[in-house]
Amino acid sequence: MLSKSIPPPAHKKNGWGCKPWLEVSEGIGLMFLKHYLPLSDAKLIERINTDWSLQYFFGIQLKVGEIIRDKNLPSAWRCYLGKYLDILLWQKALAKKWKTHMEQTQTSSQDATCYESRIAHPTDVKLI
Repeated sequence: MLSKSIPPPAHKKNGWGCKPWLEVSEGIGLMFLKHYLPLSDAKLIERINTDWSLQYFFGIQLKVGEIIRDKNLPSAWRCYLGKYLDILLWQKALAKKWKTHMEQTQTSSQDATCYESRIAHPTDVKLI
């Protein structure tokens, strides 16, 4: 359901460019996996390249000697999904599916990469 709310990448529409490694549903899965395995984008791609179970998770099977060279693949999917993200639709669908399995529904987890890191706090000199 969630993947149907997001249009496919341009290659699927017009056939131009290189074939993407992942479909929309797999791109969503990549975002969940990124959170589940606390790895950088590059390390996540290295792990997918060497772990057949992660390849199976995405429905791809790399040939001997074949690797995904795009270390920015998770970032690209994050940006692409962000363009079309209807957060209310996603929250409702995920809450409906997982509510019965959740124990601590009053807590939240955030990815710190989306927050400003250089926030200037007021000092006495700045306040005067």
